[in-house]
Amino acid sequence: MENILKEQIHWEEIGAYSKDKLYFRIKNGVLVKENNSLIITIELNFIVPLLDQKRIKSIILNKIDEVDNVEIKYIYEDILLKDEDLIRLYLPHLRDKLTGAYSILSQNIRSDRFKIEDNIITIESLGEFATKKLNAQTTYFFQITPLNNKEDTNGKPSTIIEYTFSGNTSCTVSNIKIKTKKIHGKNYLTWSAVA
Repeated sequence: MENILKEQIHWEEIGAYSKDKLYFRIKNGVLVKENNSLIITIELNFIVPLLDQKRIKSIILNKIDEVDNVEIKYIYEDILLKDEDLIRLYLPHLRDKLTGAYSILSQNIRSDRFKIEDNIITIESLGEFATKKLNAQTTYFFQITPLNNKEDTNGKPSTIIEYTFSGNTSCTVSNIKIKTKKIHGKNYLTWSAVA
């Protein structure tokens, strides 16, 4: 299995990194007999390009007759990539995950056109209608971590909450209310303590 990964990853697509500093380890593989799915968990410090991932899945499906579906779960540890390379490699995965009517809209996401300013990532999308619909279906992952005045961790982080702002404009995580808010024509996530 590791040989398939090594041979199918286009290392040059990841960026100008020394190949010996990029690593992956297969943590486990589980065959789910009910639906003939193979779930592979991989620990790595880079993002596998989407086309390479699709090719790897296809090769596994062709090699193992008992498998009808391959799912790859990634555990990212000590990421080596620069922010620009992370975003460039992850955006095609994001587009690929959008399903149903949103899969058509996701084709308008320009994965080659983005900017990072003040830790905010802005991704270009073609068409106002598509952009509004995609923004309305964006899923966020929240975890509240208590910090002291020096911004050192000062308590146990909350569990991670997955939330899609679709119609609703707020959610609550560990007694913190998170809301969408338009400020100077831009959409932001804001927070306040729940009374």
